Amino acid sequence: MPRGGSRGRDLLSRTEGAHARISQKVKMNMYFILSILVPYLAVGSIVTILFDKTLNDVEDVDNFTDREKLAVMLLWPISVIVFIYGFIKESVSGGNEK
Repeated sequence: MPRGGSRGRDLLSRTEGAHARISQKVKMNMYFILSILVPYLAVGSIVTILFDKTLNDVEDVDNFTDREKLAVMLLWPISVIVFIYGFIKESVSGGNEK
């Protein structure tokens, strides 16, 4: 058998091995991203539901639009911080300021 054929098979096996390692790294990265993204979106969904339910109980406020719900779900840490700040501010001032 000629030497070139052996080198070709060796190169092919090294290429397949490299492809398998890259594929394994991509899978690990995807699982890592999903392990962060899924809980983040789950908490965002819960926060959105709680905010929407709270707004439904208040008579003077319009309900969230779908875009606002999506924004709260994706940016829930900011929404929670603003809510806590407003809640503390109203509690300290006694609700007298507008």
